[in-house]
Amino acid sequence: MPKGNVNKSNSDYRGALLKVVENDLEHPINNGIHMEAHHLISNESIKQAKMQSFLVDAGYDINHLSNLAFLPATLPGACHLNVQVHRGNHFGTLSEQDNDDDAVHPVYYHDVVRKMLIELKIKKLNDCGGEPEKVEKKLRKCMAQLSEDILEEIEYFTLPLSPIMKAFHPLSKVGCGNCINVKEHQEDSSNCDVSDRDHSGETHPKFKSGKFLKTIDIAKVKYNLRIGK
Repeated sequence: MPKGNVNKSNSDYRGALLKVVENDLEHPINNGIHMEAHHLISNESIKQAKMQSFLVDAGYDINHLSNLAFLPATLPGACHLNVQVHRGNHFGTLSEQDNDDDAVHPVYYHDVVRKMLIELKIKKLNDCGGEPEKVEKKLRKCMAQLSEDILEEIEYFTLPLSPIMKAFHPLSKVGCGNCINVKEHQEDSSNCDVSDRDHSGETHPKFKSGKFLKTIDIAKVKYNLRIGK
């Protein structure tokens, strides 16, 4: 059985996602929305669950498309799509190609996923009578479902990616709060200035520096997050 991989740094996972959606003319990333790739089962949660070796031996790959999803990377983009923002307060290398960084997600996120992983492992050990080969085979099948469950919690605003999660709920009037990053939003946000939080036609940078401008060219919708896209 091929060994798995729980290391994100040795994979072009963003490139893999981009290849999937490059011809999808309705995908937000092709319509002016800055987006970043997100690992649903995070490397940090795997570390906290002390399951690195177990998952590697089971052939699990954290960078597989079944554990990835594109999420809006700017506050206006998240506001427009009615979706949580992904790493809107990132202060690392200012790059259009920025990848997922566990350190900027709330501790609570990794703790919830850690508990899910441990529960899954215990269940499979019990189901298979503790036989490693049977456990590993069943575990790989269940990990993809776990990623889907996590994405659903993100979509329904029960698992936060940032401390301002609730602002992007479809029923909230705050949305982006007329801010460019999470820190600003926490300190000085107000209700979104645009009607129905519809940012169509607006041009926004990815960062406060003004770099990487894109114009939103997609109708106002409640975007449905999708695994591997």
